[in-house]
Amino acid sequence: MDKQQKIDTDLDIQKLIKELVTEDEFRNAVLYLRADSQFDTSSIHVQGDARLLSASIQHQLHTNPRLKQLIFASIGSYLAKNPEAEQEFNAGVKLVKQTIN
Repeated sequence: MDKQQKIDTDLDIQKLIKELVTEDEFRNAVLYLRADSQFDTSSIHVQGDARLLSASIQHQLHTNPRLKQLIFASIGSYLAKNPEAEQEFNAGVKLVKQTIN
């Protein structure tokens, strides 16, 4: 596929997502992420209830070791390169732990 065909496909998928998860219906959630090494681009689309999507990702982290490895590697490498973001992340983890207890 050429670059425009890939863009058009992404737009078609996003249109389908919008049909599946309408703005007034938050019983569904979709996360679409596509990386393209050929054209050095990525596409992401998030739609629906963020809490539902978050809960689904958390469930998958417990049950899907490959996703867990991907998420941890992505966050870890990002934080290693961004010390300020690392401090914010650690403060957030500390706050969540206090809230849970």
